Amino acid sequence: MSVNAPANAPTPALSPTSAAPTTVTTLNEPTKRKYSSLLESLGQPRPATGPKKRRKGATAKLVVYLPVSSPYKYLYSTDTATLDRLTSAAKYFVRAVSPYRDIGTAMVFGPEHHWGQHADPDPSNVITIPVSELADQQEYIKAFDKMFSTVPDLLDVVKQMYLDIEAKGADQWDKLVDKMQKAATSARTADTGGLKHHLAYVLPNPASDVIYPPVPKQESKSDRGVAHPMLRYFFLPWSDRVKLPPLVLPKPSTTQSTTTEAPASNQFADLLVAGCVELKATEYPAFFWAEDTYDEDDLDKGLLRGPLILRVLRHVWTAPSSALFGLDNGIPRSCNARLHNVFTVDKEMIGYAGVQARIMLSTTEWKPRDGSYNYEDLFKSILNLFEDPEDPWAWETLAWYQQMVFGDAVDDAETDVAPVANASVNVFIAPDSLQQLSHTTTNKALSSRTLIDPLAHESNAHTLINQVPRLPVSTNRMLFSPSLIYASLPTVLPLLHSLAASTLYYCFAMMCS
Repeated sequence: MSVNAPANAPTPALSPTSAAPTTVTTLNEPTKRKYSSLLESLGQPRPATGPKKRRKGATAKLVVYLPVSSPYKYLYSTDTATLDRLTSAAKYFVRAVSPYRDIGTAMVFGPEHHWGQHADPDPSNVITIPVSELADQQEYIKAFDKMFSTVPDLLDVVKQMYLDIEAKGADQWDKLVDKMQKAATSARTADTGGLKHHLAYVLPNPASDVIYPPVPKQESKSDRGVAHPMLRYFFLPWSDRVKLPPLVLPKPSTTQSTTTEAPASNQFADLLVAGCVELKATEYPAFFWAEDTYDEDDLDKGLLRGPLILRVLRHVWTAPSSALFGLDNGIPRSCNARLHNVFTVDKEMIGYAGVQARIMLSTTEWKPRDGSYNYEDLFKSILNLFEDPEDPWAWETLAWYQQMVFGDAVDDAETDVAPVANASVNVFIAPDSLQQLSHTTTNKALSSRTLIDPLAHESNAHTLINQVPRLPVSTNRMLFSPSLIYASLPTVLPLLHSLAASTLYYCFAMMCS
């Protein structure tokens, strides 16, 4: 569609690389495998290669059988997980980049910025982007970069698919973007649904406090928000909460008494239930502060230290089992922290948890607005609290969340060499090319939250490998450290066991033939 710009229109926004992209003609073998796997996952069959020659008398081939519990169960199948890892990056996008930015738009501005715009056969199809939207475009580029910082090795795959649009059309690209958008939506929906019936997270001490009247587990949320005589105390901003009688948290024993009643109502509470009080995102809910810390003369005191946001963060990233009491036995094998290979709390994660926490207490499901309450404004305002990295409150709060969510378990997570199916860093080590690498150093560098330049990730990867400390070399041989061998036993022995079993099976098959 042709869009004619008025005479006084601003200059069209041009990508830094304004020329049409050039198709990549050479890809290394691992990238080719990942690209082929991605195309096959999106419905494009593999090209026919003709019948394979079979050696006379051969009846079996060497197959490595790995137990399901083996830390190397994905060792030979990482290439087939390309689409899964890209959809995992999309889930990371909604949880740690922005739940309100569109991945489809990020997949437009990001590739155009880094790899050039596709040539349009009709020169009249020029869309003028207002100057006011240029800053928003840059934010989408940053969002694209942050999303792919979790899967930097797949950038060449995505780049090739983007450049192939010129020759092959946009069908496969559109399918990929659609799957990533659906994955992001499903992740956000799963988080919202999983938190829905965990209202106990709002209690200062769930072991001794209860929610009264109790909220039944049902689809309808009409009995939450300001309608609930107890939840409203956490839901309201402090400027409105002080208009209610003081909150007395009921105990399990007192709720059984016939003389115990819900917190007393008053005229302001009646106005709340009638919908006569307007709530806005410019005022934070009371649960943003730790209990008994709110001070209108010192709003930083206790801000974002309430238990609800902390528990929502744990619920989302380190599994619901860790929400109330933290990590007792390290980071669980199955959780979003391992899925995304993320072990550092940042401001976007806190903003997402803050929005999810308020929605959990409200009468609505996920939506951008609840009447006059704008959830996107709430998310942005939380991020604005951390804009100044030199603000003591900002870095102290981030450090507090880091300790409370991951604590000392981060070291264990980063030294764990067992990848999960959709981990953002899957290390493929062929049996004939095992190297003495320090997994601790490599994983710590790869899991850093410092954004990786999409156009330089290969050189960064080489830099990481070069920075790995190696053992002393003597007569052109690498000496093995006893401590390294000891530390490797729990993971190397299952692999050796499996290789031995596969070799015996192969020999047996050959004898039978």
